[in-house]
This record gives sequence, C-alpha cells and structure tokens, in this order.
Amino acid sequence: MGLSGWLRNALNRLFGALKKQPVRSTQTAADEHSNLARFIFQDAHCKRSIAKPKPNAFLPHPPNLKISALWRDQLPEAEIWTIGDLLGANRGKPPLARADFNLAAVREAKLSAEADPEPHPRHVNLSGWPIEKDEQKAVAILLCQRSTLIMR
Repeated sequence: MGLSGWLRNALNRLFGALKKQPVRSTQTAADEHSNLARFIFQDAHCKRSIAKPKPNAFLPHPPNLKISALWRDQLPEAEIWTIGDLLGANRGKPPLARADFNLAAVREAKLSAEADPEPHPRHVNLSGWPIEKDEQKAVAILLCQRSTLIMR
C-alpha cells in the first residue's frame, strides 16, 4: 500500500471515529452550522484575478439537480483541505480551490442544505434547484456573488 493508500485508509478510520461521536440533540444542523465550502476541481471554474468562483462551479448536473458542499464551521484550514482531498480521491484529483459561503446565501437562493454523511459526516447536498437552465444560472450567479474564493 503506497503513501496515498495509507493516507486514505487513515482518513477513513479518523472520519469513521468522528461519525460515532454523539450528536447534540438540542441543536439542528442549521443551528450548529452556518458556513459552507464548495470544492473546485477545475481551473476553469474560478477567476483567480478577482478571487471569485465562476457560476459553472455551482451548476448542478441534470440528473439529480444537487451540488455537493461541506459544513466548514470550527474546522482549521488544514482539516478543510484534508477533507477536500478525501472527496477529490473519488475524482482522482485534489481540489484546486474552494468557494466559501454561508447558509444565508443558500436560503436567499431558495435552496436547502440536506445532510448527506457519505462520504463525510459534514457533507451536504444543496437541493431545490429550479428545472430551467436559465434559472439555475441565476442561482449559480447569486451563490458566486455571495462567496469568496480560497485558493490552495
């Protein structure tokens, strides 16, 4: 097993242990978390010169009309990127950047954040996207305007 395989195995064990931690029953995910990150794996999905993601970074794929994000509250930078690497392992490449935004932007876009603990306990899907492509682009533009690009 190479270093990459060893790291993936260690991260999977760590995240498996985190999944077993008790959840606070007095708070919902929306109460506990408000800051999100969308990992960007394509250079064409970000504008480095103005530190903004491009709308294509937020467009959902037609079959399920959802996009992936991560609750990043109370996580150190290094851990956010480690999780991004874990999520990127499925794609065969690490994230180049991420778009940081908050739950208020999701609500303003009339989307919802649904917990999806696979492949990580902090993983969420942003759903409720409109069916029309023009409306999806408008939502993606809004999310871009409300986000900050963090380069790796």
